[in-house]
Amino acid sequence: MTSFVRDQFETVWPQVFDTNAERGGVVVATAEGLAFRAIPNAARFPRHEFTFDGDAMLACLRQGEIFALVHGHPQGSAHLSARDKDGFAPYAGGQRVELFPRAQIWVFAVESNQRVGRGFVFRDGRFVLHDEVVGSLAG
Repeated sequence: MTSFVRDQFETVWPQVFDTNAERGGVVVATAEGLAFRAIPNAARFPRHEFTFDGDAMLACLRQGEIFALVHGHPQGSAHLSARDKDGFAPYAGGQRVELFPRAQIWVFAVESNQRVGRGFVFRDGRFVLHDEVVGSLAG
């Protein structure tokens, strides 16, 4: 599977990473190809959490299939937090349920003075590292 986020790292990074608040977006598979769409953060505490704005997410779903969900962690690492996991695959009947079965989930952060993006997929009931990209802070 081609990784749009990896290929478009330099373009996507400034749209989802901010040192003051979590930001995010989705990659939508449209008839014209893959396109990144920024989505407003509707979280109560945007500095520490990200919640996709419902209206903006619905608009993206109408454009095509969600290929990737992307957001930044200004205060943490480029790994899925417990809240991320619960949001992307909540528990139902004692098992996690995939909300976006074919989507990659990307988290961006600054680690060891480098920009890092990690992509995860949900397989066999758990999140698995799928891809990683590292870039300098200088861009």
